[in-house]
Amino acid sequence: MIFIKSRSYEEITKQLNQNDVVTLIGCQSCARSSGVSETDKMRELALRLRADGYKVKDGYAISDICTPKVLYAKLGKDVSAVIVLSCSAGVANVKRYFQGIKIVETSEDIGLALADTDKKVMKVTLPYESNINERGKEYRLLTGDKLNSDDNLFATEVEK
Repeated sequence: MIFIKSRSYEEITKQLNQNDVVTLIGCQSCARSSGVSETDKMRELALRLRADGYKVKDGYAISDICTPKVLYAKLGKDVSAVIVLSCSAGVANVKRYFQGIKIVETSEDIGLALADTDKKVMKVTLPYESNINERGKEYRLLTGDKLNSDDNLFATEVEK
């Protein structure tokens, strides 16, 4: 699976203007496991955007938006921007299916990771070249919270 990290709220809002009518689309696969697209995080982002004056119309949590399932999101005619909470493959797919609409990317691909669902941890095993320093780092599954290097939960399980 791909491990991704969220961009800052400021980086997301720089891609919007106050006149945009926004729909959120979150991937419930890799992005959810990385803590980027958990339903609560999508809701928090929508509420924060609304509090700051943005027009958030609706949102969709879809499994594997890197597949044609992204078409489950039925955009209203007034939607002018889609905020995509997924890896770059999901973003590319949304761009392909919803041409002519502003697509807002909210995350950065870090690399490939293994997950231990029992310990609720992800370990970056094959980082992309731009994130080579992430190799071996561990994060909490579903939150993306970085673990201390002393925790090393995944390696502990492998050594047994």
